Amino acid sequence: MADLHLQAYADDDLRVTQAWREQPKPALSEESSDLLQSHLDRAVKGGADLILMAGDLFHFPTQENRDLALTAFESCPIPVKTVPGNHDWFFPGQDGWEDLRERQLPELKGVFGANPSYWVDEVNGLRILGLDNSTYFLTRAQCEFLREQCAQPDPLLVMMHIPLSLPGLREKVIAKHGNPILMHDP
Repeated sequence: MADLHLQAYADDDLRVTQAWREQPKPALSEESSDLLQSHLDRAVKGGADLILMAGDLFHFPTQENRDLALTAFESCPIPVKTVPGNHDWFFPGQDGWEDLRERQLPELKGVFGANPSYWVDEVNGLRILGLDNSTYFLTRAQCEFLREQCAQPDPLLVMMHIPLSLPGLREKVIAKHGNPILMHDP
């Protein structure tokens, strides 16, 4: 799952107040805690071996969102693996991009792991590779890791937040969002 955009925050959090002015508040079908828990419960009920969260779990990286996710993940009987999306570490109006991500992600390591940049895990013979492409590109180290993993014969599922730019997808994304918010877009 991806793009839950959980919205738990303290009423006195000025970063959220400013961010809502810069970016409209998305409508959620349920309260943040209920939304996350219902998705996790559905995966458990469906007999999933692993839950994959492909970014933008949060709309903003508030302490309340982090606590909500950690509590839900810790109580889930199925392992949960995550990769960050841009909203997971970014409040609109903050300065920086790459450097901001590097400053914010350590505070989120409980949710995204010690190395959110790239990781690999194995479940029932399937390797799952997570890549943080939340700034719309991969680093040299990530590319080298990806090449190494792709060279192995076992099946591999690659999970990242920003989709790759493909002609048919690009047209639909531009029609919906007005710009190609895709990785490696021409």
